[in-house]
Amino acid sequence: MSDHYDVIIIGGGSGGCVAAAQLTEDPRRRVLLLEAAPDPRPIPETIRLASARDRVWLETAYVDMVPVVRPVDGSPFRSLAGKIMGGGSSVNAMAWVWPTRHDMDRWVAAGNSDWSWDTVHGVLKRIEADQDFPDDPDHGHAGPVYVKRPFSLDSDLSPVVRACIDGAVEMGLPRLPDTNVPDPVGVGPGVSNIKDGVRQSAVVSHLEPARERPNLTVKAEAPVLG
Repeated sequence: MSDHYDVIIIGGGSGGCVAAAQLTEDPRRRVLLLEAAPDPRPIPETIRLASARDRVWLETAYVDMVPVVRPVDGSPFRSLAGKIMGGGSSVNAMAWVWPTRHDMDRWVAAGNSDWSWDTVHGVLKRIEADQDFPDDPDHGHAGPVYVKRPFSLDSDLSPVVRACIDGAVEMGLPRLPDTNVPDPVGVGPGVSNIKDGVRQSAVVSHLEPARERPNLTVKAEAPVLG
């Protein structure tokens, strides 16, 4: 390891992996990424394969269930945290869910002017490569994260899925082919960051393409004490 870095990133979760990849795009900037958890290579099948999602939670030591109290009613629940490079992106349910315009408007009203919908929307578009709506100006088509819907409303759906959609429509909800829109109201397919059955975690989509850069050093199992 070098004795000098321009940037030291503490934590190799979703944000840390993205920051490491983007900051090292400038070859003059030397970056050290520190992560307290392991960084197994190759990525274990239980982490790599989207179909193994439940096995990650039940059979590995790569997750931690953190006790949390709901602020609304004080009830307890356990929040999932990733104990592996990529953090939550390496162990979550791989749902690619956009915030709504309403959410961002509330953030701005609370004093966070840099979190407007227009600003956030621009970042979301740069991150994603939407396979279903690549020509839609509201979606990105060339970002590092591959995202796709498991079906369309015109697909030959299973009886259970069809019954759920038809039931929602009968209750008055419109059909919504794309749920990642500024003002989503309706029923439609969710969006996943899965490509050919492989989880598109922050490690896969951001860190792996940057690992061989000489100006990036990745150090796992390196807790930082404050």
